[in-house]
Formats: sequence, structure tokens, C-alpha cells
Amino acid sequence: MKSSARIFILLTALFMLVLALTACDILGGGEVTTAASTTKAATTTAPVTTTAHVHKRVTDPSKTATCTETGLTRGSHCATCGEVLEAQTVVPAKGHLEAVSKGNAATCTKSGLTEGKYCERCDEVLVKQTVIPATGHRIVTDPGKAATCTQSGLTEGSHCSDCWAVTVKQTVIPAKGHTPVTDPGKAATCTQ
Repeated sequence: MKSSARIFILLTALFMLVLALTACDILGGGEVTTAASTTKAATTTAPVTTTAHVHKRVTDPSKTATCTETGLTRGSHCATCGEVLEAQTVVPAKGHLEAVSKGNAATCTKSGLTEGKYCERCDEVLVKQTVIPATGHRIVTDPGKAATCTQSGLTEGSHCSDCWAVTVKQTVIPAKGHTPVTDPGKAATCTQ
């Protein structure tokens, strides 16, 4: 009877070990560590502990890399002992994707903008656009013209030499028309 009890205990221990190893695979790739070996669903790892332990996998979320900050891949660790089961790796920052904000020239009456730059991914302004003040009108004089008996004249005016906007409108001076003048007559003589 003693030998059958030993066999029973040995079979029970073997059954428990098989259950522990199977639980590892059923629970999604958990890992059982014993003093003799380490078994994982997909890979084998080297660290060994002195007592049997079923890792409770906790997922370490990934972090997306941005233009200026690095990211991380997804990983996992054991919630019980903290051992890293799947290491996270660093994903390099993407860097800015430069785009141009077109500028426009200032006019006499409207301000303009310098050319700028921004990132297409994150919309961060890389080179700020600055305001170019309006240039103002450059006034030139439009000379007047005196009216004659048969032709009309113009008053003096002015306009902008850049945009041709009239700043002082010229007005028409009507023709004066003829003014009759009587030439005094002279009596005729014998010779003239």
C-alpha cells in the first residue's frame, strides 16, 4: 500500500505540473518558471526563480511617436513579479513635415504677409508670418489746363503712381467761347 500511495502522490504532482504548464498556454502565453527550466508559449527566457510561478501578463500600451517626441511599441510585464515579458522598443520621433504658407505683397491700402512655414502633421508654426504694413499712396500731380475759346480745360488733380487711384479728381472747365470784339472803323480816304 505504501508503494501505491507513493505512485498516487507522484501522479498527482505530475498532474499538477501538467496543469500549471497548460494554464500558461490557456491564459494567453503566460510563463511558468521553475528552478529547472523556464517555458513560455512562444519563446524561452533565461531568468529562473526558485518556486513555481505563473506570470500574470499585463499589457504595456504603445505610444505613438509625434513630430518631436519618441514613441513606444506595445509590451507586457508580469503583474505579480514585475518581470518584463515583452520589452517595449523606442520608436523615433517623426520630425516635422514642412509646408509653406504663401505670403502676399502689401499694396497702397492693404497690408501683406511674409512667407511662413508650418508642419503638415501637427500644425505647429515653424516660421511665423509677419505683417507687412500697407505702403500708402505715392501721390503725383495731374497738371491743370486752361480753357480756351474753343477747347475745354481741366483743374489740377492728383493720383497714386502705383495703383492709379485718383486722390483729387480733375474737373472740366468749359470752353469760354468767343467774345466778339468790335474793331473801330476808319473812314476811307482817296488813297486809302
